[in-house]
Amino acid sequence: FKEAAYQGKLELINFDLARWSDSDLYGITSLSAEVKDGKGLSLDEVTADVYARVEDFPFKGYHYQNAVMQGQLNKQFFEGQFYISDPNVTLDFNGHVDITDSLPKFDFTASVEYVNFQALNLSRKKLEGSGDIDFDFTYHDLFNLDGKVKAYNLRVVDDTVVHQMDSLQIISKLNDGVTKNLRVVSDIFDFHLIGDFDLKHLPASIKKLIQKKHPQLARKLKLDNLIPDSLYATHDFYFNGVMEDSKGIQKLFDASLADFKHVVLNGAFKNDTAFNFKYRMDLHAPFLEFKNNEFHDIALDLVGENSKSEWDIYSEKIWLGKKELYPVLFHGSLTSDSLDFSLTAKSFANIVSDIDLKGLLFLNDTLFQIDMANSSFNLLDEPWQVVPHNYIQLGEHFIKTENMVFLANESFIRVTSPGDNSLNLEVEKVDISFLDNLILNKKLSFDGDAYALIRVEDIFEKSPMLFDFSIDSFAVNDDTYGTLEVLATMPDLDTDGKFNLKISDGTKEFTAFGPFYFPVKGTSKKSLTYDFQCQLKEYPLKIGEYFIGHSVSNTTGTINGYFRFFEEDDRPSILGDVVLNGSTKIDYLGTTYRMDHQSASLNSEIFDLSGAILIDELGNTAEITGGLVHNHFKKFGMDATIASSYFQFLNTTKEDNNIYYGQGVGAGTVQFGGNFQQAEMRIRATTGAGSRLFIPIEDDFSTDGDAFITYLFDQDSSAEQLGRVNLTGINLDMQLNITPEAEMQIIFDEFSGDIIKGTGNGNLVLTKERAGNLQMTGRYVIDQGQYLYTLLDFINKPFVIDRGGLITWSGDPLNADLNIQARYTGLKVPPRNLIAEYLEGRVNSTDAEIADISTQVDLILLLRGILSQPQIDFDIRFPEIDPAIRNYTESKMRILKEDVSELNRQVYGLLFFNSFLPSTINLDLTATTVNTLSEFITSQLSNYVAAYITQGVEEVDYIPGVDFYFDYNYYRSEDFIQGQQTGVKTGSEFALAPNIRFFDDRLAFSPGASVIEGNVLQGSAFIGTDVKLDFYVTDDKRLKLSLFYKRFPSLQGSRNKLGLGFRFSKSYDSFSDIFKRDKKDTAEEIGPGVEVELDKGKGN
Repeated sequence: FKEAAYQGKLELINFDLARWSDSDLYGITSLSAEVKDGKGLSLDEVTADVYARVEDFPFKGYHYQNAVMQGQLNKQFFEGQFYISDPNVTLDFNGHVDITDSLPKFDFTASVEYVNFQALNLSRKKLEGSGDIDFDFTYHDLFNLDGKVKAYNLRVVDDTVVHQMDSLQIISKLNDGVTKNLRVVSDIFDFHLIGDFDLKHLPASIKKLIQKKHPQLARKLKLDNLIPDSLYATHDFYFNGVMEDSKGIQKLFDASLADFKHVVLNGAFKNDTAFNFKYRMDLHAPFLEFKNNEFHDIALDLVGENSKSEWDIYSEKIWLGKKELYPVLFHGSLTSDSLDFSLTAKSFANIVSDIDLKGLLFLNDTLFQIDMANSSFNLLDEPWQVVPHNYIQLGEHFIKTENMVFLANESFIRVTSPGDNSLNLEVEKVDISFLDNLILNKKLSFDGDAYALIRVEDIFEKSPMLFDFSIDSFAVNDDTYGTLEVLATMPDLDTDGKFNLKISDGTKEFTAFGPFYFPVKGTSKKSLTYDFQCQLKEYPLKIGEYFIGHSVSNTTGTINGYFRFFEEDDRPSILGDVVLNGSTKIDYLGTTYRMDHQSASLNSEIFDLSGAILIDELGNTAEITGGLVHNHFKKFGMDATIASSYFQFLNTTKEDNNIYYGQGVGAGTVQFGGNFQQAEMRIRATTGAGSRLFIPIEDDFSTDGDAFITYLFDQDSSAEQLGRVNLTGINLDMQLNITPEAEMQIIFDEFSGDIIKGTGNGNLVLTKERAGNLQMTGRYVIDQGQYLYTLLDFINKPFVIDRGGLITWSGDPLNADLNIQARYTGLKVPPRNLIAEYLEGRVNSTDAEIADISTQVDLILLLRGILSQPQIDFDIRFPEIDPAIRNYTESKMRILKEDVSELNRQVYGLLFFNSFLPSTINLDLTATTVNTLSEFITSQLSNYVAAYITQGVEEVDYIPGVDFYFDYNYYRSEDFIQGQQTGVKTGSEFALAPNIRFFDDRLAFSPGASVIEGNVLQGSAFIGTDVKLDFYVTDDKRLKLSLFYKRFPSLQGSRNKLGLGFRFSKSYDSFSDIFKRDKKDTAEEIGPGVEVELDKGKGN
């Protein structure tokens, strides 16, 4: 036979391999094999070329195709190749097997180009892989290899997630067979197992040891099947491992697991007989995350010998969802089938603290039993104790409790078992304020004592269930609602139950009732369903504040109505109508609106208020379109518009918003959008009578942290420089068309009264992107106004602003450009001291005598620069100066304009002393005191008389009001010759000027008069007149006619001035628009404008 030669083919066609192998893993198989050049029949002599092809090989339901094995057999050495090219697996094996010695040696490489484990029925989830593997080992058996296996370029695709492993190496050294060494090394982890171990028999050996030392535990864990001695082996080994970074590979086992980092494991195991063993294991992990649960700084220390074990488990902090438990220590002492345990923790969810639970868990043939002993905890800082001599027994279709009561003063929680399979949970007088820390909405706080009974007739079968719950004096955010009562019953876990809810205090009431189904996990495939009929009776509107938050406040009134609350497509839904009767304040606007019995419809997309009428604090009305939007009680927001032809849209104070505040009344719309945390507000308004807008410059722009608006500024910038502004939660777009009916005030110093106050026309745009800067653009043209100029916080002088003063904003509210001219017109002063240098040596001349007569002096104030740092300049004008000395005053003013210091000196002389200052200053404290006091007294007297007369003519329809003006001035002048004073002249003037307005301010009549006396007149007192009549010809007050007459003193006795004039004004968007023909009277767009004024007059 040594020289035997042979060759041939073998085919299996539709061979039933499953029947032949008695295994359903296989199926009908087809393959062919061929032997060529075969020689010899003994293993020591045989040589041959072998080729086999698998046409169809079923395994675990998948049919493998196109598999080929080929190679050469040379005595006891085989070298060959196996490859398969299948749609779901492509791989190639190359190498040899040497069985020359007693143990076979394998040396081959495998290239796995592609494998789809799910398609091959080797994985339930979609899993694909590829890589290269080198094998080099001596084979003893499958669990005892001597050598190494190295894999590299491993790639596993879990659905769409790609996991890479650069290398994985398994090194096994059997040594003498007693001290083995197994190491698994990769770029992810390193594990080392050293000693005497038998991986084949280790699981069965541990199972048998548990059976011997913990028989009842083995029975409960279903480990009580008989282990034959042939599967038992002795062991004595230790192990250690480190995982620096799992790099996402753990998600192959569970997608909810976060990366493992810096995990360290150490341990040992030894057993010499079936009755004697010991073990230890230490594990430390800085962080583990599993299904939204986090475990920080975990340490396990497990030690055991025979029937006794000590277990310690510690975690610095555990997050169970969003509830924090810290720090946690579990200690357990296992003796045979009894576990003596303790659990301690400092706090759980800031509700339960000082947790100290102790107990004993033991097993017998049929039952678990837990005894709680010396256990305590604090619930909301109130100590709770577990009543001693208690237990819970749990077996198959059996439960029993004894004295299982948690007690705190008058409160208790009790678990009872009326029968062998029923269970009751009773709650008595438990404070519900612990809910504050459980719910996600931190704006809600609860109060009241809860009472409850939960009953299950048979916890092991489908049986009736009852939930009876009530709260005495139920309160939310300190608002009481009476008694809350809930009664819910279910016949069994598969049948719909009945639900009843009632919250009532005898006056207000909310009820809900109807069928429901509540699924218990693992017992039913049905989902949660409910269909409740609900009624609100005189229920407080304030409940809306609980959900809207800081957007509204001071809500009063009631809501009444019926609605249906039900489940639809696994989402909560609502349908019904309610009636609203009450008021609320919109915090950002500062306005309080009320509704008198207005209807709203409710559905699963919007709480619709369309058509409802709002009434402001002034009694004006507006209509609402839209309402509160949501998507089945998720993504709550606003989509509403308030529109009116005359309504209060703003009513804020400095405390509400110190960037701008005031009262805004007029025509316009307010649109609300976004959600309650990130609101959108769009305002379009035209001001009406009663509107006032204040812009303070003096503050450092910060508010309370709980305010609806928060202002931030750069600490390194100037205190007057507005920095970043963050209106928390709001995108604002406000466009204001300001009309002369509105008053605007720019406050530089509220304490001293340094304020610009006026009326006029303007278009302002205020915008603010969320978390960005407040921007203000537009222009404001002053029609009439006043600037109260303050000096040293002592002198306050009212300057009348000339028509056409302009304030222009182009971004930063405090960097507005100013172009304002104002004049102080109450001055009548002899010019003698100002032009004394021109009169020196001519004391008795006519010019000198004229210079001694008081004349009207206009002190002009020019306000330029930016709003936060205005530049103030002055000018002095003489509108009624005698022609004889006009050249002197004009020459002097040209000199003063070149010398700002001297000009300011004369300005302060006029403001302080009501007089020009001579070159040699001789301060007249008498004049200063008299003029300051007289200005204060006459100002207050003017206001009082005007108010008194206005009150007296309130019943006269055609007289809307009366203004009254008193003034008293004291002045003096000095004569000088060659620098020496030669005389002093003094005088005084008392003026009276009422202003009576008729026909809605279209006609104004001012009959003024003054009395001048003193030695400057060189005669008796002089009586002057100042009469003026103004009439607005058109309704829009663009065209005005004026008639005036003035009489003032001169050397000839008196001078007279008579004039007639007209003025026409209109605003344009640009200069080019002036020359365009526009059919519209007013521009609709809001933006910068140009004002043109024509003023014609004549006098003599």
